[in-house]
Amino acid sequence: MYVGKRELYFAPGRPALIKHYNDQGEEEGPWLEWWENGNKKAEHIARNGEIVTGKEYYRNGKPRAFYETKYEPENKNVLKTKYIHAEAWAPNGKSTGRIVNGKGEWILFPDGSRSAKPEFFRAVYRDRVMVEGKKLDSAAQAKWLRP
Repeated sequence: MYVGKRELYFAPGRPALIKHYNDQGEEEGPWLEWWENGNKKAEHIARNGEIVTGKEYYRNGKPRAFYETKYEPENKNVLKTKYIHAEAWAPNGKSTGRIVNGKGEWILFPDGSRSAKPEFFRAVYRDRVMVEGKKLDSAAQAKWLRP
């Protein structure tokens, strides 16, 4: 369990992660991550272990997603996160959707991490919760990846 500030580095002067933890060992306050190439990977603000705002970036530095959530300390399930405002972008910079006042849809693309199984995912939100979600097939993925 961590309390206070935690810092991880790829090498001296090359941060990988900076997180803050409260006395219960939960993420609290700013949380920053970087890709190995030095580009920012994510900026979050956490409260009692819950991300309340976040910005994520692709490896090349382009934005991937922005989101603002409703703080609910009892909710620890990412599929039940209540999004207030959000927007996502494809790797080519095209917006893939918005959530405004808890309503809308977006398509999330893999962030470029070395995941064994990257997934492209479409989610629809009503009243701040996801009401529909599905993986995209390769034809739908190709449509969004065109310049």
